[in-house]
Amino acid sequence: MWISVTRLEVTALSEDAPRFPAVVDTGHASSLSIKQEHLGKLVDPMALPVLGRPAALVYADGRRASLPRYQARVCLHGFHPDPARQPLPLRLPTRDGIICYRTAPRPQQREGPRWDWLWRLLGRAPSAAQTSEAVAPGPHLPLLGARAFRPLGLAVQVDYSKLALTIARPDPQTPGTAGSAASRG
Repeated sequence: MWISVTRLEVTALSEDAPRFPAVVDTGHASSLSIKQEHLGKLVDPMALPVLGRPAALVYADGRRASLPRYQARVCLHGFHPDPARQPLPLRLPTRDGIICYRTAPRPQQREGPRWDWLWRLLGRAPSAAQTSEAVAPGPHLPLLGARAFRPLGLAVQVDYSKLALTIARPDPQTPGTAGSAASRG
């Protein structure tokens, strides 16, 4: 899938709006989680207003991180093999904001090699120091989660035999089926 992220005041997406690949993860609890460097390719993160309290992230091993949430407009770009039938970008709801994984700072230089023997004795690299920002490196590609699809009543279907993902509004005339594809890729 391909997405665009803009400021809230942008109501119409231009034809040449920057796009970035994203992964649909229906088990992901947020509408969009994205690394700061990926977000910077789509929109200036400094132009996005911060939304309320940060998101609290807890890893399976107990590590915790606090990540900023931004107010932004997210659009999903569809795909159809026939260029004449390309769907218009679909604006996804982001009421709870998008989660942004900050870029981890470079490790600080230590004073000198005088304590290297201790680090080696402990079985660690001499520069092994973890910061709170390094705890949350973020996904390799942005993640679109269930909160992006549920408010619109969208159905997400995967056809593994064709390696195709379809995101569509359910057809009200046929229960349990998808109607016209909002996005495919």
